Amino acid sequence: MGRTAEVAELRRLLAASRVLTVTGVGGVGKSRLAVRLAGQVRRLWRDGIRYVDLGPLAAVPRLKEGLRDKELLLVLDNCEHLVQETAELVSEVVGACPGVRVVATSRHVLGIAGEQIYQLRPLSIEDEAVALFADRAGMALTAQNRATVAGICRGVDGITLAVEQAARTRVAGESAEDPMAATIGRSHGLCTPEERDMWARLAVFSGSFSLEAAEDVCGDVLDLVTSLVDKSVLVLERGGRYRMWSPVRRYGAERCPERLRIGHRDHFRRVVLKAREDWFAGWQGEAVDAVRADLDNVRAALEFCANEPGEAEAGLEMVAALSYYWICCGAVEEGRRWSARMLALCPKATVDRGTALWTYAMLTTMQGAVAVEAAEELARAFDDDRLAALTDFVKAGKSFATGDHAVARELFPPVAERLAAIGYSASAVTALNAAAISTVFTGDAEAAAEIARRSLDMCDRQGEQWGRSLAHFASAMANWARGDLDRAVADLRRGARYVRRFGDMLALAMHVELRIWIAVAAGDLPLAARLFGASSRAWPLVGGRVLLESPSWLGPHLKCERQTRAALGRDAFNAAYAHGVAQCPDASGILDFVFGESADRPGKVRNGVLTPREIQVVELVATGLPNKEIANRLLVTQRTVETHVNHVLTKLRLSRRAQITAWVSARSRST
Repeated sequence: MGRTAEVAELRRLLAASRVLTVTGVGGVGKSRLAVRLAGQVRRLWRDGIRYVDLGPLAAVPRLKEGLRDKELLLVLDNCEHLVQETAELVSEVVGACPGVRVVATSRHVLGIAGEQIYQLRPLSIEDEAVALFADRAGMALTAQNRATVAGICRGVDGITLAVEQAARTRVAGESAEDPMAATIGRSHGLCTPEERDMWARLAVFSGSFSLEAAEDVCGDVLDLVTSLVDKSVLVLERGGRYRMWSPVRRYGAERCPERLRIGHRDHFRRVVLKAREDWFAGWQGEAVDAVRADLDNVRAALEFCANEPGEAEAGLEMVAALSYYWICCGAVEEGRRWSARMLALCPKATVDRGTALWTYAMLTTMQGAVAVEAAEELARAFDDDRLAALTDFVKAGKSFATGDHAVARELFPPVAERLAAIGYSASAVTALNAAAISTVFTGDAEAAAEIARRSLDMCDRQGEQWGRSLAHFASAMANWARGDLDRAVADLRRGARYVRRFGDMLALAMHVELRIWIAVAAGDLPLAARLFGASSRAWPLVGGRVLLESPSWLGPHLKCERQTRAALGRDAFNAAYAHGVAQCPDASGILDFVFGESADRPGKVRNGVLTPREIQVVELVATGLPNKEIANRLLVTQRTVETHVNHVLTKLRLSRRAQITAWVSARSRST
């Protein structure tokens, strides 16, 4: 199932080399891929294919003499336990048999001259892995179960054998055999004692890790890391980082020395603290990149602090140091959870607790639930200029979130000056932006435009990057209120560049929301309907409807929706809405759709949203054919068609098959 691109790439590599080795972790599907490749290319050789499974053999058979006059493809499967002997055989065959090419599968590269290595990665989660799981479990994918299946597949990193095992466990129960464990055990047995020890040590890392981190936590690792890559225990990724696939890591983690977990936590504590320094020193992009690169490990370090007795204070320090990341970089809900968890574990009054309280207050305010108690506790606990300014920021934020914009307009500017004076440029700019937005809601667009200009000037003076997204948003909102719609759209496009850079999901949702208002004001209601679809994708990324809980925002939103629905009619609105949803599978897709050209000029579904096969299916569904007839036409099973239809309904956020017909009709008219 799947692997079409991989087979095509292997065919290309085989045409350019006489020795092709497919490597990868045990259970990833090397053997099946090699057999599939051989089946596709067998007619290219006069004497066809010779397949030899070395797995059950204790020695490599003598093949050279029988191949001298042949023109064929020799497939040597499961070579890892006989690597040296296989390497010698292949070298001899290549030298003595000019008409023979070799495809080998092995967890370990052969290491011979002219060898072309192809590292096979696991299945893609959302398409290939979930389809494999459903097939092996004998179930149909639906909108209700798809996320659960994807979660199971993600837990085993999409490794083919592990996905199949998970499906069998679902059918047969916990007593089912575990071939994945046996496969990894064989890989472990093929390693030297030193490699096994390093495998266990490196299993302390979650996700990917750098060589620098490995050396800091595990000691001198370079030579052993290289050999573990050669044996497919580790994967070398682009950018020079390393990764263990989840089943391999779990196997090693059972043998990981406990003391390394403290060293792991200490390393990523330093990473977090250094990133905070960089953020406030003007290196905001670099700070965010550093945290995101190691986010899985940062989470693991926080989990260690939360669960290990005596370590919670270090976790609170990390949560407080990450305040800018939680608030500014699309991690509102995660930051709220970590802040609440660490605050509950660390009741002692400390500066870190004060910062964590402010962070928690900000995050809960951003999600529409004002944390008045947290802000008040923070104000009582410390007599500190920084925390006092941050507390007043939260109080002004309360007025903003509850729609008391006359008060917020007055509170934010002096808070901005205090925050700028202590080096909190991002918070200072945010305060000015909120003041400008509140000023729009109080009916003074000209004053709002002036405050937005001051905010952009502060960004220039302070070298502030993240805050530019909302500074441009505030300017766009002022221009919308003044009726200068073209300038408002241009402002939003400028702001969207910084939204993309930092991944600020609240700013993303706000940008999309205002773009709807502008489209309605311009009379482009089909565009507005598509943007409503995009907006439905954006707000969940924040963790809730947030600002739409406030009457100030909800009022214009509902007014625009009523006007758009009334003008277009139910079917046209729903079809345009579904089109917007389909174009926006994630934050990047939303930005491409709303602030590129695709929202203004609806056409074909964006690449990667519906697959070519899914488009075939929806076009046949639109003709009124039942699943059985569609299956006959496409030469697939009826269950496969059902899976495709359910997948389409999920992607397009539709609930009924009939809505697919309306979506196809609207798409045809727009093209």
